[in-house]
Amino acid sequence: MPAPPGVRRVDVETAADLADALSREFDSTDVLVMAAAPADFRPTNPAGKKIHREGSGGIELDLVPTEDILAGLSGRRRDDQTIVGFAAETDHDPARAREKLERKGADAIVFNDVSRSEIGFESAENEVVIVERSREHPVPLASKEQVADAILDRVETLRSGTRSERH
Repeated sequence: MPAPPGVRRVDVETAADLADALSREFDSTDVLVMAAAPADFRPTNPAGKKIHREGSGGIELDLVPTEDILAGLSGRRRDDQTIVGFAAETDHDPARAREKLERKGADAIVFNDVSRSEIGFESAENEVVIVERSREHPVPLASKEQVADAILDRVETLRSGTRSERH
């Protein structure tokens, strides 16, 4: 898809590419919203070419964790930067989102229950909870555009405070 007017897009293919691009761009940003997370793991030894089924005798896949991009950026942020991450979870409890908020040093984590088929990935609607240090902000079932607006409203509110109030 073409980038919207006024947007400079940086294309990446791998989690490592994303980490590199964000490392280069982060210092010049005011707000980071990590709405799409890269995979948590990558192959230890990528094949680099197609692995054919015939004659392979099966395949064993060894995985290693990818870099925690959000935590790394949070560790080097300026006081005036705002960071929002997402937690795609399969349980109905935002407790892991709260733990992720603390561990990653974000200002907010958007808890998204991906186990519900009527919302999220395959739907035009979503329902989330925006988890912040001092409270949670439920966003009831709405269009994805309305949910995005609610998230950006919270970003604006967070930015109106100081970092010491957010942490």
